[in-house]
Amino acid sequence: MSVQNCGADQVREGQITQELGKAEDSTNRLTARIDELETQLSIVLHKTEPSPPSATKEAQEVETTIVPLAHRIRDHYRVLQKQGTRLGEILDRLEIR
Repeated sequence: MSVQNCGADQVREGQITQELGKAEDSTNRLTARIDELETQLSIVLHKTEPSPPSATKEAQEVETTIVPLAHRIRDHYRVLQKQGTRLGEILDRLEIR
């Protein structure tokens, strides 16, 4: 391997490391935001739980809005889990080489 190829490989490795760092940072920020949203959702859900069986129309509307939001949060969390797993696999492959 020539010196030029070695230098180019080192530059490319640095770029990949930098991109992986950015991806990890983004994942961490998204995870923190999802945790924050889950906490807020939990607070709202617990506030609506003690309502009597004859819940008001307003409480029903809140529940109708919150349930899809909870599903979206769960779906985003699953995507982040998959991305984290993928990122871990990439890091493992890079360390092996």
